[in-house]
Amino acid sequence: MKYDVLTYGRPELRRPAVRVEEITDEIRQLARDLLSTLYARNGLGLAAAQVGRPESLCVLDVRPRRRFRPCRSF
Repeated sequence: MKYDVLTYGRPELRRPAVRVEEITDEIRQLARDLLSTLYARNGLGLAAAQVGRPESLCVLDVRPRRRFRPCRSF
């Protein structure tokens, strides 16, 4: 896992994001690192702000999980 994920209430999560104007090698690496962190935490999505980065960038992986457990009905 590349980054620690910030939890609710941290002031860093309130900072305005910086628009990504150009896809550079640094941005590509950030996306790879976010995915690595996402998979290590078994998540579905992760924003750069959640790891303390200012860029307006998020990664998602919504593929079906192999260990799917249906929700219980009410």
